[in-house]
Amino acid sequence: MTVLADDLARAGYCTSSEDLFRQIQMWDSTLDRHLATLGISQNLDKSKFLVANPSDFPLAHPSICKQLEYVGSVLSHDGSIAPEIQQRLKKAKRAWMTLRKFWSSAAPEKFKVTCYRALVQNALLSGLEAAVLDKEHIDKMEMQQMQYLRKLMCGGACYKTLKRTLDGRQYVQFNALTNQVVRELTGVPTLQSELSARRLKWLQQLVRWYSAGAPTLHLLEAKFLWESEEQISQTGKLTQATNPWTLQFYSDIKTAVRKLPHLQQLFGSIGWWFIYTEEFQTIKPCVIKSYDSAAAVVVSYEDFAKQFETQGDTRTAKSLFLDRYYRHLASLTQE
Repeated sequence: MTVLADDLARAGYCTSSEDLFRQIQMWDSTLDRHLATLGISQNLDKSKFLVANPSDFPLAHPSICKQLEYVGSVLSHDGSIAPEIQQRLKKAKRAWMTLRKFWSSAAPEKFKVTCYRALVQNALLSGLEAAVLDKEHIDKMEMQQMQYLRKLMCGGACYKTLKRTLDGRQYVQFNALTNQVVRELTGVPTLQSELSARRLKWLQQLVRWYSAGAPTLHLLEAKFLWESEEQISQTGKLTQATNPWTLQFYSDIKTAVRKLPHLQQLFGSIGWWFIYTEEFQTIKPCVIKSYDSAAAVVVSYEDFAKQFETQGDTRTAKSLFLDRYYRHLASLTQE
C-alpha cells in the first residue's frame, strides 16, 4: 500500500482490512503530531490510498482507490502504464485544442512546428522517459502525433493527380504522403526515437553526476540480496535477470552506437560498462532521432539467449568501471 499526499508518500504492508485501517489511523496521528509543532496540518480530504490488491480489502474507505493522479501522472494499483498513456493522450489533445485556430492559420509552418513540439509533444511525452513502453503504447501516441502533423500542414500532407476513367472522363485523385515523408517535411522525428534520445541524455547525466545518480544506476545494474543472478555480467553482457528499464536503456545505447561506427568495437567488447567511458559522454543524443519508425533497434532477451557469457576482456570492463568511480571520488574530494 502506498499513501500519497502532496509531497509526502508512505508505504506499508497490510495483511487485512483491520490492519489497513489501523495503519491509516496510526500514520495520520503521527503526521498530525509532527505537523502541529510547525503550526500546520494535513488535508485528509486530499489523501489517497493506493492498494495493490483492492479485492483483498472488502471494507469501504473513501480514500482507497485503484488508481490516482499524483504530480500530473496516473498511478495504477497493478503498475500498468496504460492509464498514464491515456492521460498523456488527453493532455496532448487539450494542448492542441487550446490553439486550434492557430494550427490552420497562415503562420509559417516552421513556427507552427516549433509551437507544436513545445506545447503538444511535450505534453504527450511528459514523464514517459522513466516508463517501459511496449509497441501498442508507442503506436497509439504515434497515430495521434501523425494526425496533428497532417492537420498542421494544412493540406500539404497530400498531393493531387489527374486520373482518367475508362470512358474518358477526368477526375482528381488525392494521394496521402507517407508518415515518414510527413515527418521529414515537418522536421519532427518519431516519438520512439525522441524518447530514446531523452533517455540517453538522462543516462549520460546520471553517470556524469555520479554522486546524485548512483542510487538509480545501482537499481539498473546491481543484484539485490534476494536475487540469485546478476543483472549484468562482468563482461557487460545482459542476462536473463536484467530488468526492463536496463534493457530499454541498452536498446537506446545500441541504437546510437549503430550510427557511430568508431564506437562499435568498444561497445561490443565491454557492453553495458560502456556508459562509464569518456566516449559515451561524447555521444550526442540527437543522433538517435529518426523519421523512420523502423529505425530503432529493439533489443530482446533473444539477442542474448545464446551468448550470455560471450568472450570479452573482463579486466578491461571492470577496470573502466573502477577507474571511472575512483576518479569521480577524487574529484569530490578536491571540491
